[in-house]
Amino acid sequence: MPPFTTLLPKAAAAAATGSATTTTTTTTTTSAKSAVLLLGWMDGKYKNVEKYASFYLERGHPVVLGLSTWKNVFLGGGKQVAADAAPALEAAGALDPKKGGTIVHAFSNGGVVTLDQILKHLPETTTPSRTLALRALILDSAPGRPTVTSAVNAMTVSIRSTIARAVARAVVRAVFYAWIAVRWMCVALRIPVEPLVVAEAARKVLGLPKGGGRGSTRPEAAAVPFTKAPKLFLYSREDALVLSEHVEEYIERAKEAEAAVAAAEKEQAGSGVVSRVHAKRFDGSGHVRHAVDFPKEYWGAVDAFLKTVD
Repeated sequence: MPPFTTLLPKAAAAAATGSATTTTTTTTTTSAKSAVLLLGWMDGKYKNVEKYASFYLERGHPVVLGLSTWKNVFLGGGKQVAADAAPALEAAGALDPKKGGTIVHAFSNGGVVTLDQILKHLPETTTPSRTLALRALILDSAPGRPTVTSAVNAMTVSIRSTIARAVARAVVRAVFYAWIAVRWMCVALRIPVEPLVVAEAARKVLGLPKGGGRGSTRPEAAAVPFTKAPKLFLYSREDALVLSEHVEEYIERAKEAEAAVAAAEKEQAGSGVVSRVHAKRFDGSGHVRHAVDFPKEYWGAVDAFLKTVD
């Protein structure tokens, strides 16, 4: 299975292929609806991520389904990710400036990092150079502030054997502590180190100012389109991998950045700007399981949010 696949609504697929039943194609779509980029959680299987595409296909949106892996999240390779994504995005019309931007529905920190890689490297992997304009951003179980425990759980959650999982967790935990120790040594010796990948990716896709603290100055000019893009956060108190308090911290930071940009552009009109940052918290669902455990509430929140975008 390729890392990125284009799924077209039946009407668009039929027009492109001459078949009334085809829903998957690499032929460029002529659909008038905005494309949707679905970015799965780290090492999420195609068959599981694909289930989320039906909602959008039924409403006439072409969908690009992208998978994220632990390798592209932790080892980089963003240029290859963007190169793999480019043909599927082109086929879905996601790179057409006339479409008004792409709706991104990303899952967990893996989806956030993959989105950041695409945004960063797409211009250098396409000829002529293309960019991905963000129409709206939906984040499921993300973003989180990684801890050693959450990182270990994320990398071993797919191991079914209890004994093998326990061994793997011990090994991964040791590696992470060694990595943290090296970073602290670099800081102490004033050796430059790269920002933590998830934190930096989340900052960029949300359009937050540099510095990471609350009450920071407004974002730089290049980040403003991401700051102003409508956002929906879907998260849960019971999520053991991405804690609800971390998501809520990002929600507040997104609202603060949005307000700072609005004030600078004199959009407040005296009584404040209406925030386009939305959130839905679920009680009882685990990591990326909100749509599974609460389908009516989940898709109801997504549908209501998309109506505000249109």
